[in-house]
Amino acid sequence: MTSASMQRSVQSIALVCPGGIGDVLLFSSVIRACKAMLPAANITLLVEGRSQAAAQLLGDVVDEVIPLKLQGVGKLTAALGLRATLCAGKYGAVVSCGSNALLAPLLASTGIPVRVGFESALSGLCLTQSVPCRKQAYAGDMYLALARGLAVALGQPFPREIHHCPVIPLTVDDTTWFTTTCWPKLNIPNPSQSWVVIHPGVSKLSIQKGLVKRWNPANWVTLANRLRENNITVVLAAGPDDADTVAAIQQGIAKTGQPALPTLAGAIKNLKELAIAFKHAAAVVCCDSAPMHVAMAAGATTVALFGDFAPHRLVPPSATHVTALAEPAGTLRPNPSYVAIEVSAVETAVLAAIHSTEGTPAPAIPSDS
Repeated sequence: MTSASMQRSVQSIALVCPGGIGDVLLFSSVIRACKAMLPAANITLLVEGRSQAAAQLLGDVVDEVIPLKLQGVGKLTAALGLRATLCAGKYGAVVSCGSNALLAPLLASTGIPVRVGFESALSGLCLTQSVPCRKQAYAGDMYLALARGLAVALGQPFPREIHHCPVIPLTVDDTTWFTTTCWPKLNIPNPSQSWVVIHPGVSKLSIQKGLVKRWNPANWVTLANRLRENNITVVLAAGPDDADTVAAIQQGIAKTGQPALPTLAGAIKNLKELAIAFKHAAAVVCCDSAPMHVAMAAGATTVALFGDFAPHRLVPPSATHVTALAEPAGTLRPNPSYVAIEVSAVETAVLAAIHSTEGTPAPAIPSDS
């Protein structure tokens, strides 16, 4: 099949992205590249069920989202489910970011004409085009190589306008929603102060896997009180997995004799609204988590705490609005469940981040809120 006829045959493309919400955002450059190369093609995104909500952050580049059952089932069951979904879709091309060596023959067994994935022992026999899986590089670049592989398979140039950084498109209507609907619900006592969002949560799956990403709730309490001493309002955000952490923080705040932290609970109801709120805050402080990726992609000034994963793998090298804090080399964790970063280091980073954005025009907040 010639390149021209191959391009014409690809009227529908499946993009497979197993992983969390952060992975889907990092994979979003692949989605945008596919849309640029095949503007008339129907694009279907296949993701883990827990990550389905990330689609609302991608704008209009995806035509359909199909949740996959990958967690809590056997590998064979997950593989057969993925194959059945791909076979049912009658796709002209599939791009998958999975690194399992058996993925290449699985994709070949679907009969989809154009198959792009990461290199493995069997990829040369089973895939139309394979690319190196550079796991130690920035993940956005690692994934974007798949889109470049698709361009090679289709025999067309890679679109220059595609960048490796995830971007959540926000509009004037989003700012209007924030100022008229979200902001009044926050009940911030002094709306003239700078306000910072802290999001202490990480996924339960990361905890189950033994990945250390969390910060001790006592540290969040100390940080919140110190920021308040600097005339900064602190707002607490959390996800469905974070109830225990939030309760521990609020209880810790109460023990210090300070009023409870206002929260985003009740003011927002989905990831898109979380992204909008993040963008309007002076800064967002979070762990290496899905909210971190949402904040960075929304363009929010972000201070992120890293434990088991190196920041360069997850933070775009060009992201000047992000301050990544990692444990000092050789650090021994007093509590092996929590990232060992000093509160003073985080406080300094937050104050510096706010100072660096002073004078930058911010969306207007109603003065009578």
